Amino acid sequence: MIIDKNQKKHRWNPKKKKKFIATVVILILIAAAVGVYSLSNMTVTDVSEEEADLTFVSGKTGELAELYESKGNKGKVNILVLGINTNLTDAIMLVNYDKKTQDMNIISVPRDTYYVRNEDDSDSNKKINAAYKGKIINTAKAVSDIMCDIPINYYVVLDYDAVEKIVDEMGGVPMDIPFHMYRNDVWDEPPLHIDIPEGYQVLDGENAVKFLRFRHGDPGYPSYPMQDLDRVKAQQEFIKSAIKQCIGLDIVKISKVAYKEVKCNMKVGNVVSLATSAIGITSENVASYTLPGTVQESSPWYYYPDEDGIKELITNIYAPQEAEE
Repeated sequence: MIIDKNQKKHRWNPKKKKKFIATVVILILIAAAVGVYSLSNMTVTDVSEEEADLTFVSGKTGELAELYESKGNKGKVNILVLGINTNLTDAIMLVNYDKKTQDMNIISVPRDTYYVRNEDDSDSNKKINAAYKGKIINTAKAVSDIMCDIPINYYVVLDYDAVEKIVDEMGGVPMDIPFHMYRNDVWDEPPLHIDIPEGYQVLDGENAVKFLRFRHGDPGYPSYPMQDLDRVKAQQEFIKSAIKQCIGLDIVKISKVAYKEVKCNMKVGNVVSLATSAIGITSENVASYTLPGTVQESSPWYYYPDEDGIKELITNIYAPQEAEE
């Protein structure tokens, strides 16, 4: 990022406050939107003080603790994004945002990621999506553990209606659909009725949610070859397109829908701090990744984390960056 030393400082005033807050909220919501499938109605007031405060998942222990605590990384915050279905997490993402550089790194964690809490657990309970058990902190600790004890500061939760309303308020999200997505599953929660034709189009809120949920088609229709992993890639493309679509729109107007829909543990001061730093952010500041790992090609279809690959990814994100002239 090129730093203009002559750039005028932005003066904080009440008229700009809502726009700044809305900007960062929209970015977080768009990032969160790709992780939404079936969410609980949990709000901050529904959780204990311990659950609302994740700062004790601090990253102050472990091999990379010194890197996390280094002076150059004081501006980084990590936001855990969860899509929750009863006691399971259907989607897990970690959004790393640097308030100084405006860089946003979105790391998707496959729900079948192998994570053992008890050796006597069933096969299904040895997947990270089973860590939740009704408590956000359980998933936060599991994600931090797998990702080199990375610190986690906040969480964000959305539901179907929120994603649909936000996308509609944005005027839709442009996407190039790779094939005819067709799926009818009355047993899913909520039931799936997907019929999105192939080709470039602007997805409205309803079809955006269907696109984000799609994994495989009915007999005779195409599916993602790698199912969840390919869905993660599609979701990441959706993020990039949504952010491009969002920039330049009336953020304040969109925020009237978005801000009231978000469920998170951020206090006003946290949002103001993030929002102030987000002035001028563009889609070029956003990068997306899938947790490094390998797929087991037979039941129970575990996704095995690559410890070396994860360490390299996290180290690169947190590595000191030389300022450009």
